[in-house]
Amino acid sequence: MIGATFVALATAWTVVAADAIAESARTDGRSIVVFGTTLGNPGSPGGIWILIGAAIVAMLLWAIAISILHGRRLQRRVDAQLEQGWLPVGSRGIPAMPAAPYPPRFDPEIVNLERRRDGLLQELRQVQRELEVARRVLDQADWYDQIEEALIVLPELDDADELASRRTSRREPLEG
Repeated sequence: MIGATFVALATAWTVVAADAIAESARTDGRSIVVFGTTLGNPGSPGGIWILIGAAIVAMLLWAIAISILHGRRLQRRVDAQLEQGWLPVGSRGIPAMPAAPYPPRFDPEIVNLERRRDGLLQELRQVQRELEVARRVLDQADWYDQIEEALIVLPELDDADELASRRTSRREPLEG
């Protein structure tokens, strides 16, 4: 409906603009004449600019009308293809898809395989967590081994009293 309206408007305006350009050309653009009636006398430069503007408006109206008609035609074609249930294969090699993929078909074998897959993935995640914990424990054990290797073991003194006696014998009297 709106496309037909724009086509009619563009056609009418084009007829008016073409007639104005043809009749105003006889006056060298000094006056604007449409269907034998003089609308104004803007002078030569002003009249020419008015006629150019009328031609530009006619072209814009036609561009709008054509784009609306093209969009409507494209919409009708897509709607018809959707009603048929399939779209054609695209230029990129995209496979045709059904228009309404719901409700999906459930194959019991596929459902069982998906459940088994989900269970195996859950077990895999559990094993990965346990492996990470084991690695941490192993890293800590290695750390303890490294500490033990770095420790300096002092020999045990057999005579603890000898050390104490040396301390007491070296005491010097306080001066002062």
